[in-house]
Amino acid sequence: MSHSFGMRYPTLTINDTFPNLEGSTQDSNDFDLYHYLGDSWGMMFMHPGDFTPVCTTELGQAALREKEFARRNMKLCGFSCNSQQDHMEWIKDIEHVTQGKITFPLLCDPDRTMARDLGLLDASNLNAEGMPLTARAVYILKPDNTIALTLTYPAGTGRSFDELLRVADSVIRTETKHVATPADWQPGQDVIVNFPLTNQQADETFGKNKYEIVHVPSEQGRGPLTKNYLRTTADPGPILPIGKKQTLAYQTKKGITNPSEDGTTTESSHSEDPLPSASSKHKKSSTKKPKKKGIFRWSRTASCNNSNNQ
Repeated sequence: MSHSFGMRYPTLTINDTFPNLEGSTQDSNDFDLYHYLGDSWGMMFMHPGDFTPVCTTELGQAALREKEFARRNMKLCGFSCNSQQDHMEWIKDIEHVTQGKITFPLLCDPDRTMARDLGLLDASNLNAEGMPLTARAVYILKPDNTIALTLTYPAGTGRSFDELLRVADSVIRTETKHVATPADWQPGQDVIVNFPLTNQQADETFGKNKYEIVHVPSEQGRGPLTKNYLRTTADPGPILPIGKKQTLAYQTKKGITNPSEDGTTTESSHSEDPLPSASSKHKKSSTKKPKKKGIFRWSRTASCNNSNNQ
């Protein structure tokens, strides 16, 4: 197993350059991460191990929603301390269980060299031989291969792909549009004008009267300010669909078991029928969901002319 670094990295964090990983995947013996990503954004999924239940559902979700990431110019890549043969056999299970077709690469690291050097071995999660497994980590990589976001989950907690798509939309905007996104932000809702920008720079970036200043007590009575710290503007987009949440169906001895929204399960009476396609498992509700309100619920100015910034 070869890779382009020969030293142990300290814990990788935001704005660090993610190393170029080279080696085998399920269908290649000369994989090169940088070549694969090219000028795209990337999302690296580190998995504790093949033939494990949570990882199986995660890889299925990644496959079912890969096109949604592709619309964001983001390529997926999986990783675990398993062999090429293990990956090939495990993919059969993933595709059978979830109906998701794995087309993105799964890196192989059977001797744990890359995971060790990246500092990604979880000493609290051991395999049957007592060897540590890979931490359940996520890295979003910018087109220059630096890290835009990192998340680490415990072994027993599966990742939310709605959340991964949401943070993908956020980091792409914050990297390219001079904005930040507030708590609980969803695409299409107002964003925050980047904090370092003065009001004059915000005028030049967004246009006068194209952003709003949120009045806060700490700024009252101080006269015109060169920079108000809380300013909002419309989502600069692009606003891409998150898509329908893919509900996984699991083949059991009793039939097809579908996890319901309340955590219970329902069993199909047709145990010999094949698993339904992902699109057929969504039932339309007769109850309309209330329209989601925006993040900001405080009073804002109607204009952002600097002479009124008090």
